[in-house]
Amino acid sequence: EPTAVEKADIVVSRETNPGLTAAEIARTLRARGRQGVVSISGMGPVPMNRALKAIVLARRSASIALESESDWRTAVFL
Repeated sequence: EPTAVEKADIVVSRETNPGLTAAEIARTLRARGRQGVVSISGMGPVPMNRALKAIVLARRSASIALESESDWRTAVFL
């Protein structure tokens, strides 16, 4: 079960580029290994939309690299 974090790894705003954020998510997960977790925060509908787009992009690029999505788990807490 995920635990609360004191500080988010990535903070998303209205101006955040989802593609660059996806790259940062992938980079952080690779650095943390197989059991890695990335926390993303933002306030408001536009930042949350951009965060979700970044997660989708990161999953897509990782599934291509891994040739499988079975290793991915995604949880969204609001």
